Amino acid sequence: MQCRQEIGDMCDMSATYLAKKFGEDVANELKNRVKVVLTPPEYSHATKARHVGYEKLIRTQQSTLLIAMQVQLKALQDAEKAAIAAAAAVTASIAGSGGVSGLLRTVPVLDDEALLKISRLKNEIAEIEYERLQEVPHKLTGEEGSLYSNDMKTHSVRVEASWASFCSYHWAVYTTPA
Repeated sequence: MQCRQEIGDMCDMSATYLAKKFGEDVANELKNRVKVVLTPPEYSHATKARHVGYEKLIRTQQSTLLIAMQVQLKALQDAEKAAIAAAAAVTASIAGSGGVSGLLRTVPVLDDEALLKISRLKNEIAEIEYERLQEVPHKLTGEEGSLYSNDMKTHSVRVEASWASFCSYHWAVYTTPA
């Protein structure tokens, strides 16, 4: 009977040591012989409900902006095509009239700013299309943000001090050459 009591005391002391060294979760796993599953914290129901509307707003803004940019890009590209056609017609009429023998006058198609604007629009359209594929982050109030941040910190500390860290410690102790 006394031996059983001493073994129980040793187990309690070991569990206390493990709790200090690796966290309560490891000690509980050893005591209860059940794996502790650490689920990450979730947003509150109010935050989730508000997020649905916020995500819809962001997606609508992205779609509207994307359509406007595509229309603007098409207008600039059409102006570029018209300028190219006009330049080709002027060049053909000069060459066809024979008035300027061997010298072709070049008409600038588009100025540098217009070409730069086309390039910027293409880049912005590509960026918006990429953002549409990304998850919209939750917009939290100050209180919700601090609560969620604290819960995440607690969760990450528990994960770091989990069974995996105990096993890696155990492996290092028993595999280190003497």
